[in-house]
Amino acid sequence: MSLIKEALSLKEIHRIEELKGKVEKIENFLKKRDKETKRKIKPGEISEFKRESATKYKS
Repeated sequence: MSLIKEALSLKEIHRIEELKGKVEKIENFLKKRDKETKRKIKPGEISEFKRESATKYKS
């Protein structure tokens, strides 16, 4: 039984790592885009985006 739980937790950890990678790619894209357009990133902007993404993938 504990092996099943461990396997599930490893699968969840892998999924979380995948999502973190996607968020990093999006953050890098936004930073690059903002540099090109000389737009300043507001302090809460990226964290707000992370929060929205987290709620989408939580379910």
